[in-house]
Amino acid sequence: MKRSLAVTAAVLLTVLTSGCSDSDEPDDAPSASGSPSGSPSSSASSSAPEGSSEGGAGEVENETYPRGADVAAFCDVLAEIDGAIDGAQPGSEEDWERILSAFEGLDALGVPDNLPESAVSELVHVELLVQASGSVEEFTAAVQDSPPPSDTVDGYIDDNC
Repeated sequence: MKRSLAVTAAVLLTVLTSGCSDSDEPDDAPSASGSPSGSPSSSASSSAPEGSSEGGAGEVENETYPRGADVAAFCDVLAEIDGAIDGAQPGSEEDWERILSAFEGLDALGVPDNLPESAVSELVHVELLVQASGSVEEFTAAVQDSPPPSDTVDGYIDDNC
């Protein structure tokens, strides 16, 4: 897998923007405030997109992912996320469920010890957008309004996947 989540989201955005003209603008972009030990930690100071309590995979929390995941398994989960986002069609509940499921896989696995914090922030940001959305169209609008803060995941993929 050679593309970052930011690039994947941009591709999805390009494909879907013709059908998406209605969106709520989010407040400031969510940011990760990670726990170096790798244990999940909530941050009360995070600013999630408006409407974050509806639609997505439940209540939005700004969490970091547990550290220590196997690199190959992590790359597989990133490929699953990439495929779910790339293949998502507007109006498809099945595609939306696939995106949610892919991020649940990331939540369950965690991230490798060698993943830079900026890449963790990128993943957290995209997942918060997913959780705050209730459909492919809402996610596309959210990415347009609040793009990922970096493309560090792309470099990690190039070097490790």
